[in-house]
Amino acid sequence: MAELTWVGKDKVITHHLDVPYRVLDRQYSFDETGQRPAPRR
Repeated sequence: MAELTWVGKDKVITHHLDVPYRVLDRQYSFDETGQRPAPRR
């Protein structure tokens, strides 16, 4: 089977591992009357 290779292919394939991420806390919610604070836990 043919295989595509190019300069920088390894960076493209593993890019998602290098991107930082964090879990977002819910701070706001929206309803039909506009913006209101999210319920407290």
